[in-house]
Amino acid sequence: MVISKLDKKEKEVLTVIGTDTFTDSFREIRDSFLKIEQNEENFLKLLEGIDFDDIKKSFLLRIKEDSDDINNGVNRDIYATLEFFSKNYYLTQKKGRLDRSSIDQFDFLGFNVTNKTNNINGVDGMLLNFGKDKSILVKTERCCFKVNVDNIRLTSEFERDIPKEILDNLYSFLKEYINDYEMIATLIKDVGIDNTELLEVVKIYNERIIIDEIKLGIYCFVNQLLRQSIFSHSKALCVIFDFDDKEFKIIESDLKSDFKNKMFFGNVAYSDKYRGLLVESLFDDTKKKRYFTVLKNEFRKLVKNKMEKTLTSKKLMSLNEVKNENIPINFLSDQQILNSLRPKMSLKDIASIKKNITDEKQWARVSKLIDEYLTYLE
Repeated sequence: MVISKLDKKEKEVLTVIGTDTFTDSFREIRDSFLKIEQNEENFLKLLEGIDFDDIKKSFLLRIKEDSDDINNGVNRDIYATLEFFSKNYYLTQKKGRLDRSSIDQFDFLGFNVTNKTNNINGVDGMLLNFGKDKSILVKTERCCFKVNVDNIRLTSEFERDIPKEILDNLYSFLKEYINDYEMIATLIKDVGIDNTELLEVVKIYNERIIIDEIKLGIYCFVNQLLRQSIFSHSKALCVIFDFDDKEFKIIESDLKSDFKNKMFFGNVAYSDKYRGLLVESLFDDTKKKRYFTVLKNEFRKLVKNKMEKTLTSKKLMSLNEVKNENIPINFLSDQQILNSLRPKMSLKDIASIKKNITDEKQWARVSKLIDEYLTYLE
């Protein structure tokens, strides 16, 4: 095998010249790749196979379904906020994770222990200090309670670049969510002593515990919302070479299994660096043009890298890659198939390999080699 590089119009064009293990299939890939490298129009044809309208519909449907799940049981609609964070991928990613310090303010108006008590830890006690050199053993209990809060606000740093109507939607939803949420914490029970100083200390203690729970509820909810927004778009685009049509294709990854006679090159432009660009390109033609440029560059890198690795790696030229739908069986010589077989290979592995071989003659070849291997093991 020889791998050479040709300089043509300041571009590196990867050329692969075969040996006895390099089949006509590789030549088909090489020729198709060179055509794309040398003519911009051929790459643009690749993009015609991507149904951006379908991706957009799927994306918006996912937001609607997620918002409906979040809305369940709350008398508010979080859709506007979830849609904003989902569409603005990089802004959402930049917000990062919130903690207690991200909560600027809220008005705590009181709490109410519900009829239910959760005695996970039973009734316990603690030594409570109050006044000067005074202490008393008080009983504590794991309690369920609801709170009454208003005017929730996050820090100005978090609010930056978020429209007022989105913040209003988020804060109104948060208020309903927190007030309706049944919290659990260990609180001091009624001490049964009419001591103003002691009762004030008990009140301050319980409220501190409850306020911590409120803060926890707020930042956990917002963090989950941000995380859900980041992953609203889970679709990936991938590159395959379809040997039936003798051409490269860029398709949605979940359609990969529809193509049996193919080589899988991997997901393209799907890192955190580029995933948001795909999302934003669904709603902005200018960003779509930029995304197409990224796709072209990442496509070139992906194909060159996979071709070089496949041709020089025993691991990538094996039955395991056939089982994983990454290469077709006709890529492998008889010797490479024999080298791939292992005594611990299960019937399930063999069945998966057979499932991905559509050519009966190729399966007959593999079956014969498996039989030879089993005879050798005897």
